Amino acid sequence: MEIDELLKSIRLAIQLESEAALYYKQAALKTNDELARVVLMQFSQDEEKHRRMLEYAVEKYYLQSGRFDFPEISPPVDYGKDQLSPLYSKKLAELAGEPEPVLSAVKKFAEAERKAILLYRKLADSKQEENFRKFFIALAEWEERHLAALEKQAMFFEGG
Repeated sequence: MEIDELLKSIRLAIQLESEAALYYKQAALKTNDELARVVLMQFSQDEEKHRRMLEYAVEKYYLQSGRFDFPEISPPVDYGKDQLSPLYSKKLAELAGEPEPVLSAVKKFAEAERKAILLYRKLADSKQEENFRKFFIALAEWEERHLAALEKQAMFFEGG
């Protein structure tokens, strides 16, 4: 992958992270479900942290004359791993009064996570230096944890 394409992909990743942070925060602020408020706000904070890391990497690239420098990224959190309903404490019928249909929102969030995972895997496979590869693999793993919780929640809501 050429450097211009890499930078374009990283800028796209920054945009995706920014949008995801905003979507999660809006959903957290609008929900009447306590657990969802906490978990969705945490997802928003995760995405915001990822955005800042990506912006840092791009800034360092320009400041260091074409060399990427990526910050350390902690291992991802397992959200609701042992729970049937990892994001919401209420059943779908109890959430009928939410501003956006909850199952639709969960599926929309899952699709956004899938998009980010594909982009991060593509960047990790771009044959760049090892710290570049490790950073994007770690970001993909974070998004995969978000996706797993969202998919588990959708299955719970759908009765499966």
